Amino acid sequence: MNRVPRLLLDSLPAAGGEVRLEASASHHLLRVLRAAVGQELELLDGRGGRAAARLESADRQVRLSCQAPRQAAEPDLKLEAWLPLIRPERLEWAVEKLTELGIWRIVPYSSARSGNQKRPPDLARLGRIIDAALEQSGNPWRPGLAPPASLAALLDGELPLLAALPVADSRLGAALDRPHGTLALLAGPEGGFSAEEIELVMKRSLALVSLGPHVVRAETALVTLTGVVQALTNN
Repeated sequence: MNRVPRLLLDSLPAAGGEVRLEASASHHLLRVLRAAVGQELELLDGRGGRAAARLESADRQVRLSCQAPRQAAEPDLKLEAWLPLIRPERLEWAVEKLTELGIWRIVPYSSARSGNQKRPPDLARLGRIIDAALEQSGNPWRPGLAPPASLAALLDGELPLLAALPVADSRLGAALDRPHGTLALLAGPEGGFSAEEIELVMKRSLALVSLGPHVVRAETALVTLTGVVQALTNN
């Protein structure tokens, strides 16, 4: 069965009706998604709204007919990913996959051994990657994207935390018995945590999650940890 193309818009008409697309959205729909007149679509607004639509005209003004939007419920457990600053292409991959998995917020961080600290991430480009991942996955909630923060500042907060460390920990089941609220997920930088950071992470974490005996990249660890938590919490 062919997948129904999805299109992310700034807003959806509250009662449905006609939607006229701007040039960039028209180009994406006709040239990238290769939609033709009569094509069934799904529209998203990134704030939980989704609506069935149909491409009615592809002439001078691209027009859609849109049904009344449906509002998705917010997830009971909102996951916040603390993502170390890594090379741009790897950072972009991680942001894409985290969005597909339904992450609620992404916070890039610097730490004692994280690389690439002299080149700040391109937040505008990451935003475009998020939008494309929403359209690909059907995730109705656009994750927040924070400016880079220091790991020390994040650990100084009070947000409940799960960290990926090669340490056996029996507390994971109890830590995930959290039907509501926000839970931060942390993977270490490519240079590893410093001794001081490890001490803080172990002290702050509700549980430590081992991802197996092999060394994995930071982005692999965080995406895997997110998938594990989503699976175990049915989030």
